[in-house]
Order: sequence, then C-alpha cells, then structure tokens
Amino acid sequence: MTKAKLPTSEAGSISVRGVPENADLYDVGLAVASQLGAWKHTDEETVVCFHSVTTLLATYDTERVISLITSLNALCEQLDVTAHHHVDPDEHDEETITMLRPLYDAVIEYTPDDGWIPTEGEITTTPTFRSTTPPPGGAAKTDPDRPETVPMRYSFDTILELLSSPRRRTLLYNLKGQPTEEIQLDRLVEEVHDIDRSLPIRDGSPREQIRTELHHIHLPKLQEAGIIRYDAESETVRYTANEGLESCLRYVETVELG
Repeated sequence: MTKAKLPTSEAGSISVRGVPENADLYDVGLAVASQLGAWKHTDEETVVCFHSVTTLLATYDTERVISLITSLNALCEQLDVTAHHHVDPDEHDEETITMLRPLYDAVIEYTPDDGWIPTEGEITTTPTFRSTTPPPGGAAKTDPDRPETVPMRYSFDTILELLSSPRRRTLLYNLKGQPTEEIQLDRLVEEVHDIDRSLPIRDGSPREQIRTELHHIHLPKLQEAGIIRYDAESETVRYTANEGLESCLRYVETVELG
C-alpha cells in the first residue's frame, strides 16, 4: 500500500492511496470501504467516482466485479454516500452491459448527436408482488426490504423470449430442480407431461406431442441460448446450474403457479 500527498490548493490537500499492481479485487474493495468508513462522521458530503468498471472487467472475473459493485452499492447506501461509476460501452458486448444496468439507479450515456442522456431506473415504494413473492434473487441479506442483485448472463429480451412459451416455462421449472446435470429425454417428457396435466392452466398434451415439441423446438432453443447441451443421438440433456436464471425462474414460477 502506498500513500502520497499532492500539492495543497485552495481546496486543501489531497491524499492518494494506492494498491499494488498485482492486487486482488478484495484489496480494491477493502481500500475503498476503509476510506469510506474513515469519512463516516465528517460533516461534508462524500462523493465516490469509480473509474473505471471497464478496467476492472479487463482484469478480473465478471461475476467477482459485479459482486464488488453490489457490495459497494450497499455500503454507499448505508453511509449515505453518492457514487457514480464509469463504463466504456465500446469495450463490452451487449450481454455485459445488460448485466451491469440493473446495478444502478440511473445510467447516463453520451452520444455525439444528443450529448448526455440520463435514464433513471424504475423506483417504487411498494413493488408489485412484494407482499407475497420475493423479488428475483430473494431479499438482501443486509436489508429484507431490498431485493438482492443477482447477475444475469442473458439479455432481458432473451429471458422474455425464453419464458414466452408455457411449455418451455414448464421445462425450465423442471430443469432447475433436477438432482443431476444429465437427464434423459424420456424422463423429461414424462415429468413435463405430469406437471402440465396437474395444472388447469396448461393444455395437458399427449406425451408424443410433448416429445416432438421438446426435441424439435424447445431443447434446440435452450441450447442456442447456452442454457443446456442437447445430444439428439443419445437423447440426453445436460443442464448447468445458473444462479441468475434460476432466481428469475423461481420468481416467475411463484407468480404463475402460486
């Protein structure tokens, strides 16, 4: 850890605190958190400029960066600190930008034609379903009234498309609850059939129709999205657990099925 002081100006002296070049992300978070804690009882307003998220994403794993941002957001809220983070959208794909947006109350984008364009997140005092259904991700560990942020590796449009089909929703509900990663198609057909038959809101299609739809439509669709791997020759499906997707599925399943 290094410390230095810049020349004194009319605004006073400025302290600079650094971390080693090979610092772990934990060291970065700890340095920021300790400084915020040191300013906790000052009379002046604390403002954080985080420059930049793009640099962190180029150095560290995406999920770890998102975890750091989530933790710092919670700390800033607790200490009444105003913060803004810099991101260069040209350095990231659409999927990464889509994952980052829900972490912030507002996004300000710059375009050469229109200049700075602010977009505020939707804030409600009584969110829909909150009284009966936990929001995606569940309640935050530090504040039960605030939803926990769970990273999503898919765009919002992709999630809506995947959940638009009742049959595919039933399939996804079933896959997230499977005890093993690899499932035989026959077993999936049987379990999807049993679920649909037990629900008045489903059509209760014959097993052969369900098999045809899964084989030709829904399993290829999920494979294209990277959610499963489907071997048509051996008729096996391999599903890998995905915390972000499953938190959304639990929410939708509770709202739809109760």
